Amino acid sequence: MAHYRRPPGNRGAHLLTRELDDGRTEILTLSFRDSIDVVRGFAGDDVSRAVFYPEDDRWLVDRETIVTHCEVHSPA
Repeated sequence: MAHYRRPPGNRGAHLLTRELDDGRTEILTLSFRDSIDVVRGFAGDDVSRAVFYPEDDRWLVDRETIVTHCEVHSPA
């Protein structure tokens, strides 16, 4: 999570986990950035392509390769 939190423009990051019936753990990461341009600085021009770290190969059985981006809307 340090890599998620380190880049400029980061407003926070969370790691969510869920135990599956087969003994595996599903992991969902959420990160909050100032803008889509900040995401490009982290992920490159194709912001829909997931970024992985070398150590991910040790832990991930399967991985999503597509990232979904949403805008956060807070009530006034």
